[in-house]
Amino acid sequence: MPSSIIAFFGSSKRILNMVEEIAAETGRKILLYRYGLDAAIQPAIRAVEEDCVEAIVAYRGTADLIRKNVNVPVLSIQNSENIRVDAICRLAGHAKKLLIPLTRYEHLDVECLAGLIKNLEIRTARYSTAEELEDIIVRARDEGCDTVLSGGLACQISRKYKLRHYLTVPYKAHVRALIDDAASIARANRENELWVRRSEAIMNSVSDGILSVDNDGFITMCNKQAYNLLGLSQPITGKNIAHAIPELAFTKDKPGKLNYFVRQIGNAKLVFNRAPIELRRGISGWLYTFNSARKIITGGKIVSRALHQANKAKYTIRDYVHKSELVDGMLRKLCLYAASNSTVLITGESGTGKEILASALHNKSPRRHKPFVSINCAAIPEQLIESELFGYEGGSFTGSLREGKAGIFEIADEGTIFIDEVNSLPLNVQLLLLRTLQEKEIRRIGSDTVIPLNIRVIAATNKPLIEEVRKGRLREDLFFRLSVLILEVPPLRRHSEDIPELVRHFVRKFTMNGKYQYQAIDIPDDCLDRLATLAWPGNVRELEHFVERLVLLCNGVFDRNVFNSLFASASQSQASLCGTSLPLPREDGDYPAPQNGKSSKSGKGGRHLTRENILAALALFSGKKSEAAKYLGISRVTLWRLMQKHNIA
Repeated sequence: MPSSIIAFFGSSKRILNMVEEIAAETGRKILLYRYGLDAAIQPAIRAVEEDCVEAIVAYRGTADLIRKNVNVPVLSIQNSENIRVDAICRLAGHAKKLLIPLTRYEHLDVECLAGLIKNLEIRTARYSTAEELEDIIVRARDEGCDTVLSGGLACQISRKYKLRHYLTVPYKAHVRALIDDAASIARANRENELWVRRSEAIMNSVSDGILSVDNDGFITMCNKQAYNLLGLSQPITGKNIAHAIPELAFTKDKPGKLNYFVRQIGNAKLVFNRAPIELRRGISGWLYTFNSARKIITGGKIVSRALHQANKAKYTIRDYVHKSELVDGMLRKLCLYAASNSTVLITGESGTGKEILASALHNKSPRRHKPFVSINCAAIPEQLIESELFGYEGGSFTGSLREGKAGIFEIADEGTIFIDEVNSLPLNVQLLLLRTLQEKEIRRIGSDTVIPLNIRVIAATNKPLIEEVRKGRLREDLFFRLSVLILEVPPLRRHSEDIPELVRHFVRKFTMNGKYQYQAIDIPDDCLDRLATLAWPGNVRELEHFVERLVLLCNGVFDRNVFNSLFASASQSQASLCGTSLPLPREDGDYPAPQNGKSSKSGKGGRHLTRENILAALALFSGKKSEAAKYLGISRVTLWRLMQKHNIA
């Protein structure tokens, strides 16, 4: 901790030189000011405000005036009677009538001194300001005084009126001890102020209101949250709690460890706890902690503020890489949905980026600064899904936490909850979710208390919910409650023109400054075009994994053989997923010759192809007949005829 800055005020050069010597000997930082009495007030104020002075030392009269105008310790130098007696003895025989000016609080036994020293008349007069000091010196001169015994300012005035003067200077040891005391007090004040600031920062950082009173009921401290919860705009520190907050009945009865009670204060219902502040001599005051009843009851909401950063939406619309008009239209619809508070149902195949869209929708909404909490229903055991969603009270079931647990609905209060694979919810939990969506409230497991919520729900599914309703796996009323606003995410095969852009994005992600420390590879356009001919049943996620494998195996330099091998493997796996064995492109990227050995243009090939073969090929190429025909080794006309034969639209 740096040393304290001290200011010294004195009117004589002799005393200032003495203090300068003390500063050199002790290494203390002492600012010297040659001002006295009321002339020292403004320099003292500037010293505190501008020079960060932490303590001031001055003569008694000057110190009394400065002390009324600054908020730092001010210590007084006082000439002892020994110094004055010594000075009077020196003046004996040289002076006949002596004036000794005194401040309001100084004392001198003049009668005793007059009895000791003969032939010297001693008189005193009291003053507070420089003007009063000058008046008494002028009056003394007019009444025949020939000598003035005092400090530096009185000597300056005496010199002005041609009066003999004698300067009294305190002992150096006394001044040094006073400066040491000033430094110690300043250091203690600084440490105390630091402790107070830390305490205030701690109290203002908590979400509870904190208020303390002394034994007589006068408020000694109140944090910012207490003012907010109590609806107060004027300071109440120093007021009696019975007048400032009449709803709080103050008693001195010592409560137990927990002493909760509820009070309606204005429009707020608050839950209070009152505890004694105990010292060795007994109780010195009382501490009230309180919060809104809603936050106390839910419990998890206080935690949710702390978890806000952990439950933050990571993605925005810019993270959904695309350039197709189809995706543009979907994102425009998302922006319109974001302004609403209604439930949104996102439908789409696995791997299409439904969670990214849910996160982007939240970040586009007015709730963007509130929590965003997501849960995948298929990833949580059926026995635990209810407690994860709605929370539980302590001791509700075997293995539960003693203090209970807030569910994700409570944690997401005032924000957004994203329920992925909502179709995987058990039927009994579906009923609870339906009630939550209708009533905007939940009830923890094992609790009788209803917790109101302000929340937006985004649900997602990779299966047609109507089919789930028909099969009895989804409640019909929940289906209609979820499908208020529907956002359909197209599969990658329907916007294959986005594949080159996505591939370049994933290359950047997995190369330099990304996941792997490789140089970015440059994939030729013909290879990107070939990737766009695949169906990608795993959608963007499957494409991302393909690019990751390619980046790793190429090791910083694009290798066409590696690409062809991975492309063939992807084609084979996709054909297998379609439930048929289709002819695959060769490693050079060309398609195989027709399997009947005749030209594809003859129109007589393709008799070996079944309806399933044709459907799978069309699915692989997003319904593009020319590409499907080339892939099957037949002409486009032959494909058209086979589609007519097998009643394929």
